[in-house]
Amino acid sequence: MQCLACGADNKMLLMDVVQDDTMKVPVIERQIYMCSACRHIARRLVFRRAKMPVTHLPVIAVPIDELWKERVVAPRTWGNAVEKLRSRQIDLKERTAAAKTAGWTKAVEKGPQQTGGSCGTGSSREPSKTC
Repeated sequence: MQCLACGADNKMLLMDVVQDDTMKVPVIERQIYMCSACRHIARRLVFRRAKMPVTHLPVIAVPIDELWKERVVAPRTWGNAVEKLRSRQIDLKERTAAAKTAGWTKAVEKGPQQTGGSCGTGSSREPSKTC
């Protein structure tokens, strides 16, 4: 911790810790540090976490073959999922292309009838074309 007065690094010594007793569970601590270089005193508020009990679970000896037995399936499963995703993407691209082609074909078939663009008939502003 760096001293804010003189800037000395790692010279702050913890002098005192006062727990806040305003709550049932003390969460806040007031820590008092003193710089060993310039004797500056700093007071800091610290949030204390709840201490969890350390539990030591028993070690169960399991052969390596049994551990890897379950994990061998994962690469094949992952490959199947990727292949399924790729096939669906290709299928969607094909459907989109087919829908665009079908929509464009319908628009071309309907286009001259709606706009009056067939040969010999047209709007009065355009000169008539010979077929």
